[in-house]
Amino acid sequence: DENEVNHNTKVFNIGLVNAETKEVIYLMIDKIGEFKDNDNDQALGSKSNRAKWRMRNVIYTKDKLIKECGIANDQIPSSIRDNHVFRDKLNKQTAIKLYLRDRTKLKTLIHKTNWSKIPIFGQIE
Repeated sequence: DENEVNHNTKVFNIGLVNAETKEVIYLMIDKIGEFKDNDNDQALGSKSNRAKWRMRNVIYTKDKLIKECGIANDQIPSSIRDNHVFRDKLNKQTAIKLYLRDRTKLKTLIHKTNWSKIPIFGQIE
């Protein structure tokens, strides 16, 4: 995981920039505990070993990550938007929007879809 600083800390480049300084903004999260309560498995999404994370109440710059957190320059993650998976999903979203703007295609999609065969789920795990 390119965001992992250590087992308990991760850093993220969320693609935002400070308006005044034009520096990239980074956020850090820390693991705050693990649940192993078998009585509450349903409440935890039926997984008995869920980690919880808390975002630090600090906004980091690249220099601050290097100086204060001891993170090496090559460990600092690139923007989420630079990730090929993100770009692929964004391109698919654009293609879907264009498809749905065509009234004929939209009507065909609505009428030909077998809605009873579409899987429904309550929670993503």
